[in-house]
Amino acid sequence: MPDAVAGHSPELLSQAIARFAEEKHPVCLLLALDVLMDTAAGPPQSALIFEARDAAGTRRYLVQTYGVDHGTVRWDAPRSANWLDPGDQEMILDAAFACTSDPS
Repeated sequence: MPDAVAGHSPELLSQAIARFAEEKHPVCLLLALDVLMDTAAGPPQSALIFEARDAAGTRRYLVQTYGVDHGTVRWDAPRSANWLDPGDQEMILDAAFACTSDPS
């Protein structure tokens, strides 16, 4: 993604991935995002968010917060020890596997 998209909505990234998937027809995609999450109790928190989605419909995500102290990455306690099912929550990778065929 170009630097100019930094700070834009996740829909922009989702659309770009969907366009890529139309051309390449992937079986599975994995997305890793380095983000700053807002926190109620202090400054923004750095985190890695991972999404995975396959053509069969399996959807998983993982969030891992971290900090950098004097050039060394300090991994915080994981929010979950395992990948999680997002349930009804929309993920960025979902558009890449949306059915675009129109029977008419």
